[in-house]
Amino acid sequence: MKFKTEVKKLKRILPFLARVSSSSVTMPILSNIHLKVKENKFILSATNLEIGIEVKLNVENVEKEGEIAIPGKIFSDFISLLPEKEVYLEEKEKSLTLKCEGFETKILGQDPKEFPPLPSIEGIKKATLDASELTKGISKVAHIVSPKDSRIEISGIYFEVLKNEVKLVGTDSIRLAQAICSAYDTNLDKPKSGIVPLSAFVNANHIFGGIEGDVEIFLSPNQISFKSISSELEITLLSRLIEGKFPEYEEVIPRELNFKAILNREEFIQKIKAVSLFSSKIQDIKISPKPDQGKIILFSESTEKGAAQSEVYGKIEGKEIVAVFNFKFLLDGLSPIKSEEIVFGLTSANSPALIKPLDKEDYLYILMPKSL
Repeated sequence: MKFKTEVKKLKRILPFLARVSSSSVTMPILSNIHLKVKENKFILSATNLEIGIEVKLNVENVEKEGEIAIPGKIFSDFISLLPEKEVYLEEKEKSLTLKCEGFETKILGQDPKEFPPLPSIEGIKKATLDASELTKGISKVAHIVSPKDSRIEISGIYFEVLKNEVKLVGTDSIRLAQAICSAYDTNLDKPKSGIVPLSAFVNANHIFGGIEGDVEIFLSPNQISFKSISSELEITLLSRLIEGKFPEYEEVIPRELNFKAILNREEFIQKIKAVSLFSSKIQDIKISPKPDQGKIILFSESTEKGAAQSEVYGKIEGKEIVAVFNFKFLLDGLSPIKSEEIVFGLTSANSPALIKPLDKEDYLYILMPKSL
């Protein structure tokens, strides 16, 4: 391997690869990034066996093809300190020499044949969507999922490809968030779904968050991949799917609301924050609707701090259903919404509350109340 490339391109992609490469006592090779040059392509890959990333960079003036596996962290850290000039890379006898305007180093590597190959599932593309659409959807649901949950089926994000849309759902059994992303070029005879590890979507957010253009989605019975292609590079994120059956979440989404309020989102958030300052250690606030007065009353108290009450006016209709909620979970449901007005509704004091934007159907949030 003997060629040169631009430092700024490597600075852009190496943090993604280094984040995935992991220390492993049983498989030390996983702490490495696999480098390969072939036919004017510089191919970098990393994996922790759960997820993998492959990046293909266009390069010119390749003097010699070849491959090597080198420690991911030290490679990424060293490149981050270089000036944004050209860097010259040469592999020889299981080491990689790098030269760049005033810098020169030799990084010891390992046999590239020990590096596990990444699977390919490109033959079964299911959908294409805008990168920003995907990352916005991930941000709306990922924050409520716990990857350490003992219930493996809810430790990831439920992912479903439908006609012209992709649905993402996350839950921790107390609350649930659903985001719908517009898609096109769907290739399926019926909806396809799976449970994707949270770490895969967290990495997808990092990778595709700064990319303009489309992301192609490929789905097989036990794997999923996301690919973005531009004139300069191609990035593919692969992940295994979590085995198990995701809960029948649609059954808990309220279909008929006995109490419904249309409120200004920003005012509702500020009033919740103000009242929450006086909540008890269990972080609870009570919400009492007053439909005849066109308002809801927020109340909290604690023996240590005192009590607080606030009123939020809006379009209020239905029954006076009083319920108690964890204020942090309420704010988690409101924060992803960008619309000026939101819908907040209940069927009963013991059933889940519904929060969604008034003018869009691309997001909803379900939250169980606390016992009165």
